[in-house]
Amino acid sequence: MEKLKGALAVGFLRLFALLPWGAVQATGSAIGWLMWKLPNGSREVVRINLAKCFPELSAAERERLVGQTLRDIGKTLTESACAWIWPVERTLGLVREVEGLEVLQAALASGKGVVGVASHLGNWEVLNHYFCSQCKPVIFYRPPKLQALDELLQKQLYGKEVLASALFTADVSDEFYFPVDGLLTKVGGTVSGLAQWCSAAPDSICCVPFSRAWRRQGARA
Repeated sequence: MEKLKGALAVGFLRLFALLPWGAVQATGSAIGWLMWKLPNGSREVVRINLAKCFPELSAAERERLVGQTLRDIGKTLTESACAWIWPVERTLGLVREVEGLEVLQAALASGKGVVGVASHLGNWEVLNHYFCSQCKPVIFYRPPKLQALDELLQKQLYGKEVLASALFTADVSDEFYFPVDGLLTKVGGTVSGLAQWCSAAPDSICCVPFSRAWRRQGARA
């Protein structure tokens, strides 16, 4: 059953990647609209988060924002399919503007290693490709539950070294990450990862930590 689910998921992603760019975004927006109108866990999570972040808005205003958020999430899904399956050069060709590139370049030029932590918002898959075009990172990520999706992701990561990260609600010691610390100088001097919420503990946040050992090495974040 898991193999069938994986095959269907990858099949839909490949189908999305065959569409013209405008159709990719329209399809994603339609998926998000359905997520807004049909009962599902994602809709409730968005409603709870927006209620906590924007208590000053009226219920109607927040609900409109729920719809916009879910449509954007749907577009992120279909756009990510393109980022995973298209040739990297085609994806990078869609980048129109980059902010803060000089900060990354200065950090790389320091020769002290770089830790890149991105928020889990928007199409981070495009960011991943762009980041890899500037350096040779060791990439941390949370593997998807479906093995077929995980295999697809790893094939699209420039052939760089990829480490599947685990999520922890407790503090992670330097000792646990010690094997990774050496990668700052061993593999191009760059480590990257996404800050992620832990589903097991709603009040905690999990990310690749900027550990004390990395600070001692002088790594830039």
